[in-house]
Amino acid sequence: MKFILIGIFLISLLISSGNADSIITSKGSQIDLTTFTLPTTNTSYSYTVASTKNIYYFNVMDFAVPCNTKTADKNSSICQYIPGANPPTSEKYYSFGSFTNSSASALSSGYGAQISYSSFTNCGKNGYRTTYMNLFCAKPDTQLEVTSIVEPQSEGGVSCQLTININIPCKSTFIGGGWIFVIVLLSVIVLYIIIGSIINWKVRHQHGAEIFPNVHFWRNFGGLIKDGVFFIKGKITGSSQTPGYSQI
Repeated sequence: MKFILIGIFLISLLISSGNADSIITSKGSQIDLTTFTLPTTNTSYSYTVASTKNIYYFNVMDFAVPCNTKTADKNSSICQYIPGANPPTSEKYYSFGSFTNSSASALSSGYGAQISYSSFTNCGKNGYRTTYMNLFCAKPDTQLEVTSIVEPQSEGGVSCQLTININIPCKSTFIGGGWIFVIVLLSVIVLYIIIGSIINWKVRHQHGAEIFPNVHFWRNFGGLIKDGVFFIKGKITGSSQTPGYSQI
């Protein structure tokens, strides 16, 4: 019994090691690939290449329909459908990779993720059919959209490697205008305090609290704010008395 449990554990570990990580970190933000994975109940993404009329069905982190039944790989995530001259007798399906034999990483340049899939079927002299799926992060309200599928041709006109380029919605990594203003303002204030303190210390030879630039103004700043509040209140309510000021 002990050896059976160990065997089950090792098999499960081996299977899981072939699956791509579902969480990818790019530009400091996490991209959850399962968000773009469709349920496997008769659904998949599809795209038709205009130049060849080939149709591609694919999913992200699971098998795609009809790839799982039309090809020899029941876990196929991407497949190519060639209609042929007299469908359905001349139609062909080829698996271009399985989620069980995939890996994922952040894009080497830009904001997004890349998933590479390998199939278990031979293809020409290049080994196995493979797919590189590039997921480019766009605005948060963007719908998943295939922008292009590149079909490199190997010797003999056999397509063995695909590149699928897709725009996906992601959280923005850019700082808004409001935060930029706050950062600039705080930077200016800090610079003002540092330079002013150095001048008061080295040039004016001041000491203690007097080193702080315009220290007397800042000591009275709270009182000035209070007087301003009372002044505005007096204008609104019609009161003629404003603390700290005499009527002219």
